[in-house]
Amino acid sequence: MTNRIVPLTYDVAALEESVQRVRRDVSGVPTLGIIAGSGIASTFDDCTHTRIPYRELPLLPQSTVPGHRNELLLALLDSRAVLIFAGRFHLYEGYSPADIALPVVLMHALGIPRVLLTNAAGGLNPMLQVGDLVLSRSLVNMTFCSLAHDQLQPALELDNHWQRETLSAAAHEGLCLHKGTYVAVHGPSYETRAEVRFYRM
Repeated sequence: MTNRIVPLTYDVAALEESVQRVRRDVSGVPTLGIIAGSGIASTFDDCTHTRIPYRELPLLPQSTVPGHRNELLLALLDSRAVLIFAGRFHLYEGYSPADIALPVVLMHALGIPRVLLTNAAGGLNPMLQVGDLVLSRSLVNMTFCSLAHDQLQPALELDNHWQRETLSAAAHEGLCLHKGTYVAVHGPSYETRAEVRFYRM
């Protein structure tokens, strides 16, 4: 199977306007950017002090999925400024991989050095419980779409020094953080029983 390659393109003027809009309310460079999955943005309500609607950021599309607020949040976590995208975009909404990557493009333009991607996902491991935290160590791309690269590169692997630091920090705090493989599918429909068995294998 060959992935359908989609070039990473964006409107430079829309990017610059979006950067300027963020900088009006956000001084300095946040230490981390978070793209929040479904329902996860509410976790940051108590520490959020700035909200920018996506409609004021011309680079970004609008999410049509419940649980995605279409807001950019600035929060303080452990006295550190963090930028949170409360709403992301999906292939099944009709967006391309390039559209989905636009929050990362904006963070790069703002100089944010680290990105954390979160997701509320179903678990295939029968040992997992609802609400368990899982760190994705690798992924299986079942969307058959990917972003184009200038040259052929190895398949994306998520295992890196930041992941090892995350596992170490979780252990230090006494958090149970499982390790797993993320299976990327289009959605929004649930998988058939046969697909679940296939992915579990």
